[in-house]
Amino acid sequence: MEGMRVMPGPVDLLDPGEATGLLQRAVGARMASVPRGTGGLQLALTGSGRGDQLVWGTYQKDDGVLALFSGGRLLSVIEGGLGEIRRVQPLVLPGLPHFAIAVDDRVDEMVGAYLWEEHRRIYVWDGRTLREVYLGVLAAEEYGHARWENPRGHQVWRLRRRQGEITLQEGGLTEVTREQQLEAAGRPDEPLPPSSAFRPVSETRHERRLVWNARLRRFEAE
Repeated sequence: MEGMRVMPGPVDLLDPGEATGLLQRAVGARMASVPRGTGGLQLALTGSGRGDQLVWGTYQKDDGVLALFSGGRLLSVIEGGLGEIRRVQPLVLPGLPHFAIAVDDRVDEMVGAYLWEEHRRIYVWDGRTLREVYLGVLAAEEYGHARWENPRGHQVWRLRRRQGEITLQEGGLTEVTREQQLEAAGRPDEPLPPSSAFRPVSETRHERRLVWNARLRRFEAE
């Protein structure tokens, strides 16, 4: 991208009480519990010029909610797929006249699904709602047993471990993912072995480059 990067206005923190009040307005009576990790920002997201407020928090175990207000009016609510919200930060994307938003969240399904994942998501305002334009994995572990797939398989637990590095650069995004396959001896009716019991079987590295299309407001494979 040629030329200087122009910041789409100031970014200010919302008072915690104001952020919590706006979040409760967004979810209404659907979630009666008090959210944790509540936060909020005042920044230009929609280009309306009326003042935008972005608020977030996590209900129950990992029910993340992200809500956008403009001029006191609720415009968009993201929920039902977000896990525990751990970090929210504004981003500047080429050709976008206002900020985009990056959200890091964690979904823990170790009880029942033997899986946890940490994601980085990027959202932009598309004129009607906050739209997710990117989803990447920062870290993940997924456990399974060989005999779940084949009753005559080996008596081993398997672990798929991923670690991601996501770098936003001028005009695009680079995603590097390192993946390990590990195994530990054990029967499927026994407790899951501790992480230290697993030994590496294979390791791979994947790299992907995405380019930001300012006209369509989306990331595309290079």
